[in-house]
Amino acid sequence: MLYGIDVWINGANQFPNYSKSNIYTLQPGDRMGVMRSETGALHFFVNGVDQGPAASNIPEEVYGVYELYGDATQATILHPTHP
Repeated sequence: MLYGIDVWINGANQFPNYSKSNIYTLQPGDRMGVMRSETGALHFFVNGVDQGPAASNIPEEVYGVYELYGDATQATILHPTHP
């Protein structure tokens, strides 16, 4: 889970200061992304900028979850081959 600028895995802060961008300061029109690479690494993106690998050994079949809370009022899930 990306929370602020940290990556949490199974309830523990595994990568403090992982992201260069705090997701709680994003503005309308900013974009967040998440991707499982071909090597099984999980990557987060902020406005198209890869924040680097956040986790490894991610299974091929994985489901994403996002939460709208606080200031967020809308989210859209896009498939990479269907912009």
